[in-house]
Amino acid sequence: MRTLREKITLTLSGLLYLVMNLVTGESAAAIVRGTAWQLLTMLPWTAGLTGVVVIFLKQLSGGEKVPWDRVLRIFFAIGIIASLLMAISQYAQMGAVAVPKAE
Repeated sequence: MRTLREKITLTLSGLLYLVMNLVTGESAAAIVRGTAWQLLTMLPWTAGLTGVVVIFLKQLSGGEKVPWDRVLRIFFAIGIIASLLMAISQYAQMGAVAVPKAE
């Protein structure tokens, strides 16, 4: 990370990752517990898929090491996509997604 722009975009990616994993609750403690549980539940899957992608990129680049900030960006991107898919699944299970009937 050399430039200020790279630092800002990495920070914004991290904040978006946290916002996408934010869980609603009745109190601040419930929100913190739910969000922590969500992050811990998703961590093994996100880290594992990030590792696979990093190994794939390393092989494509001829064995060159992937910089840590790029690995973190990949982790955040995979985490954002996974949390979006999980939220869609949870809303569908709750019946929040209502499909209008054709008349």
